[in-house]
Amino acid sequence: MGVGAGFVAFSLGVWRESGRRIAIGAICWMVFGISMLTNGLWPMGHPMHGFYTIGIANIIAPAMSHIELSAWSANRRAYAVTALVSIASIVYLWLNLVGADPDGFRGLTQRVFSSINSLWPFLVALYLLRRRPNELTTHPAR
Repeated sequence: MGVGAGFVAFSLGVWRESGRRIAIGAICWMVFGISMLTNGLWPMGHPMHGFYTIGIANIIAPAMSHIELSAWSANRRAYAVTALVSIASIVYLWLNLVGADPDGFRGLTQRVFSSINSLWPFLVALYLLRRRPNELTTHPAR
């Protein structure tokens, strides 16, 4: 449940940082966070575990957030990270849809993908937190 709460908090930060009234990327991260919260509330096998797989919204969350975060999207390395995470998401989905994810390795591939997917919010948060002190000193409060 802690991971879900973390993604919900991240979504609020992305929404605020984007400066948009409606930020699709932030909404996708929030939906993913809520689906992760439900994993801790209902047991595996229950339809509400994963909130009916609505967490699939995390596939477009990095790309949409990349577009909406002007400070992040101006960075060339950020583009490469976003592309890597997006491609990994599609590959993981494809492995599951065509049944190419081997039975004995399903838990492992899920954790590998989860690690890659969690890399994006970590790097964005790190980038934005490192950027903040400089911005505060160059634009003092009035």
